[in-house]
Amino acid sequence: MIFPVARYALRWLRRPEDRAFSRAAMEMALRGVRKVLCVAEKNDAAKGIADLLSNGRMRRAELQPSCPL
Repeated sequence: MIFPVARYALRWLRRPEDRAFSRAAMEMALRGVRKVLCVAEKNDAAKGIADLLSNGRMRRAELQPSCPL
């Protein structure tokens, strides 16, 4: 799922004739947008995809069981 802000930015970057800001300025503005990839199965594939999408900056969080046995 792409959030509305990111969707607008991607659409905006495709139209060079309407740009008011440079690509670098848009990247700076979108730097605070957090991207999350949630995968329930195929952990190895998810790690590889996340690593590629994040250019090696991914962080991994695992859920802890609420009632450990």
